[in-house]
Amino acid sequence: MFDIEYRLWLLRRFSKLFLPPLAAVYTALRLLEENSNTFVPKSLLARTACYILSLPLYWAGWIQLSNWNNERRARKLGARLPPLIKSMRFGGLDLRDRLVNGMSNDYVGVVFDEMLDEVGADTARLSILWSERVITRDPDVLKFVVSTGFPHFGKARERVSDYNSFQRHSSKVCDILINHAKQSRPCDVQDLFSRFTMDTAGEFLFGRSDFGTLDMPLPQPGTEMPEGAKGAAAEGGYGSFVNAFETAQVLITRRLALGPYGWAMAEFFNDSVTKHTSVVDSYLEPLVRDAVQRRKNLKPEEKGEYENFLDHLVDSTSDVELIKDQLLNILLAARDTTAQLLSWTCYVLALHPDVMDRLRQEVLAAYGESEEPTFESIKRLKYLRAVLDEVLRLFPPVPVNSRSTFNDATVVPTRQGPLYFSSAGMLCNWSVSSIHKHKDLWGEDADEFDPERWMDPQFAYNEASFVMIRLMQLFDRFTLAQKEAAPASALPPASWKTANGRKAIEEAWPKNAITIYSKVGWDVDQHAFDLKFLTSDWLGVSAVSGRNLGRRLNRTTGLSLRSAQLGNVTTAGRAITSPSPMLA
Repeated sequence: MFDIEYRLWLLRRFSKLFLPPLAAVYTALRLLEENSNTFVPKSLLARTACYILSLPLYWAGWIQLSNWNNERRARKLGARLPPLIKSMRFGGLDLRDRLVNGMSNDYVGVVFDEMLDEVGADTARLSILWSERVITRDPDVLKFVVSTGFPHFGKARERVSDYNSFQRHSSKVCDILINHAKQSRPCDVQDLFSRFTMDTAGEFLFGRSDFGTLDMPLPQPGTEMPEGAKGAAAEGGYGSFVNAFETAQVLITRRLALGPYGWAMAEFFNDSVTKHTSVVDSYLEPLVRDAVQRRKNLKPEEKGEYENFLDHLVDSTSDVELIKDQLLNILLAARDTTAQLLSWTCYVLALHPDVMDRLRQEVLAAYGESEEPTFESIKRLKYLRAVLDEVLRLFPPVPVNSRSTFNDATVVPTRQGPLYFSSAGMLCNWSVSSIHKHKDLWGEDADEFDPERWMDPQFAYNEASFVMIRLMQLFDRFTLAQKEAAPASALPPASWKTANGRKAIEEAWPKNAITIYSKVGWDVDQHAFDLKFLTSDWLGVSAVSGRNLGRRLNRTTGLSLRSAQLGNVTTAGRAITSPSPMLA
């Protein structure tokens, strides 16, 4: 597959940058030649110098004129331009390198904080390779972009919910953890929960109950464990799909940091994403084509009955590419966000045994050791919801996201006064991670894990709540076993221990590739049986008793693809937004 669209876009943009000054020089030289009394450069070297010098002169004049015009228009609208983050290199290449390195190798969101701190603002502009963008950690800007300012930035799709399936898969998760507890073996919970959400998504999206990723071999813990794009490497056809799916997310996140010119130039001759999207397409296309054919064979009276989301899409359009795009959107939401919420919840419970004790007491008081929760009853578990809210605050499923403006002259209201976004197509990057740790919003303990701040919750996070209730019924302690069971690359850099904020606290490495993830597994140990599970941060769990470990669960839970209102799915190929709790 050869993607010509972005290459044509880059050529069109370059023509606007290069053709006007070169055409002006050519015209000027021709006019001068017609006037015999005027000196005209004759040599090839002199003429070439004229053409070359025209480019920076044109660009400098264009930039100054644009800045003056934007400031004038902002004043006219009673707004102001966000401050400009200055670059020390041509084309803002130093800013580009900082973003790429920060989003790849540093703690999630820190590079945004550092840049914004330099100009003393929560929203600022930066220009990289002739493309100006806005970065922000201001909740007022985020609220406008994802909520009240739809005409300027576009409205996202609502996530689809389903509460009537997935019981088999949650039972398998519990069985796997029990077996690992019996053998005192670590288990990669990030990988485990990703398989769980993949299997449940398979039923809801495709009507397929035979994905069976939970039945496939799990990663074996150890310092030599193979690593994938976003955690432990999986095997077989599923492993090929997941590796391609996750590698594409990593590369798309890098493109976001490079900016539209940066990545299009870097990949003009070698598209880094196509080979991975081809693998994903080969996995999805047979499912889509079978659904299209199945729909065509239905009798008229049978149409309108949808067994799964794919059937609904096929009834709306026969465009296979559009259907695949929409499925990938929902798959990203259904698999990654919920899996990460569950994984990071296990991580923080391992770090805070007092919280786990209190959470387990609440669960046992409500359900005992085996009663199945209902969607209505979990709403009464205030402390569970507070724990999930606090996990979402510190580890938002989509820590960095972006939208582009639709219109020229977009005015964004903030508490510090309206801000002016100057042109259509301007990219606005926001760091949810920074907003969620902003001390002006959350207090001096913003970096601390404290569920008490959420004891008046507004949402019931059904899917994660169901799983956590079952885990609390089975296990009484999680402890980390990162150093023993995960590769050295999974551990945070030693330099983090002397840093500020969450860096100094973490024992896992939060990273971002559209959705948050941990750099290779968590191991958890538990009491009684020193049970361990991994999650791309390895977790170990100890079971409550031999009776609990030996008992096979006959009653299972149901889970939802709606991950606690974690965010909205945007248009095809775009990321998932994770609205700040400040907007609730």
